[in-house]
Amino acid sequence: MSSKRKVQLQYSDDLEAVDTALSEAMTALDEKNERVTDLLRTFDPPKEPELIESTPEPQNP
Repeated sequence: MSSKRKVQLQYSDDLEAVDTALSEAMTALDEKNERVTDLLRTFDPPKEPELIESTPEPQNP
């Protein structure tokens, strides 16, 4: 018969620290995205380029 050993699990705060850092980074990124969105709203959209009508030049044979 095999003997059973007790296994002790030790949880570290590393995952909690990573989660906290990721949450802070996502919050900062959301703030930056909001600032960029606000900035883009201040710009006028680009105008359509005007088509210049021209007659083709005659080709010399």
